[in-house]
Amino acid sequence: METTRRDLVMSILMGAVFVYALVESGDWSYRSALFPQVIGVAGLLCIAALLFVRLALKRVPAAEGADGRGDAADEARSPREEGRDALRFFGWLAGVLAGAVLIGQLAAMPLFVTLFLKTESRLGWRASVAAGAITWAILYGIFEMLLQITWLDGALWRWIGFP
Repeated sequence: METTRRDLVMSILMGAVFVYALVESGDWSYRSALFPQVIGVAGLLCIAALLFVRLALKRVPAAEGADGRGDAADEARSPREEGRDALRFFGWLAGVLAGAVLIGQLAAMPLFVTLFLKTESRLGWRASVAAGAITWAILYGIFEMLLQITWLDGALWRWIGFP
């Protein structure tokens, strides 16, 4: 697992997004700033952990298989495969944003977790639905009940006249 320039560039770009979220939300009220600040700090910590793990793994010699070569998972992937993975990532991102706009944030987040785990991680339906339900319960419990921050309703509900 080698750290490539693409990994570093992506880490820098995402780090800039997280830093921007922290800086922009600095002057907001506590309730408004909580979500972007939590996401910003968590994102920066994840980037730091990812880079640390990749650098630490770089120093560990690769385990050799029975044929004397390195592990097949460590082989370089083609640019076409990496491009396909990037498009799939942006498709999921666009899907969760479109879902938040159409059906509302509180419904889109657990739906995203459920579908992502089912398709990308290939978990079973029970585990995926359970993870989605837990996600909904945590989001509802923290933001709706504890902090009393209401979620945005989806445009679909307004279009059909649902109260």
